[in-house]
Amino acid sequence: MAEAVPEESEEKGCCNCDYNNWEQPVDKTTIKQCAKCKIIRYCSPQCQKEHWFNVHKYHCKYLAKLKVLPHSVHDEATCSDCKTEAETGRVEMCKPDNPVLGCPLKN
Repeated sequence: MAEAVPEESEEKGCCNCDYNNWEQPVDKTTIKQCAKCKIIRYCSPQCQKEHWFNVHKYHCKYLAKLKVLPHSVHDEATCSDCKTEAETGRVEMCKPDNPVLGCPLKN
């Protein structure tokens, strides 16, 4: 079930129209968002239904953070970027000419 999109939303296009390379609706007030993940948007119930069966049903639970794929959680013990950062050391990591960027997923 879709619900109204908040006014401050920047992305106002229909995902199904975009997916199918169709023209976006002129009237942006018809755009509603997925009630579960609150990320994907649709211009009509027909677009929502079509996109659900073709694409969104496979992604919604992950976008809504209701389910996590196995092996998708960041683990510092097995992350190669975290290992490189640890091997480099804190002092070297703080230097401006350090080529090691560090792990972008580290908390």
